[in-house]
Amino acid sequence: MHWHKHKPATQFRQYGAVDKYLNLKFPLDLVKPQNELRDEAPNQEAFKDAANTHDVKTIADELEIGDISISSFGGVVDNGTKYPDFVVASYFGSDEHGDLIAEVPRSVIEIGSLGRQLKPPTKDHKRRVISQLQGYLDQIVFLGEN
Repeated sequence: MHWHKHKPATQFRQYGAVDKYLNLKFPLDLVKPQNELRDEAPNQEAFKDAANTHDVKTIADELEIGDISISSFGGVVDNGTKYPDFVVASYFGSDEHGDLIAEVPRSVIEIGSLGRQLKPPTKDHKRRVISQLQGYLDQIVFLGEN
């Protein structure tokens, strides 16, 4: 492989190959580059009986929560968007009305850059990447788990 001799200096030069690899490795799942992850909306308990997006919006209006929606993972979310490099998710289809039932995230992937000098990452850099990944995982919300 070309990368053995000439490693890409930035993560962006790795996206195509990583995307292809993930699609080959997980052919029955969704590989979502730069997938949007949003913060969990407040008062999750208030939404437990919501049957659809209309119910969620009605409850949010009554509680004066603001701009909220249901994520593709089935959680009630508001603003606070983050974008990991890739999310691999299983898809469970839609109901009889065509509404998305849910996706279940299986993997969150963040690609770090080595920089132009291709130096190994420092401990601090590794800590920052791990912290970034933990932030992404904290934002994966499921409807009904709260």
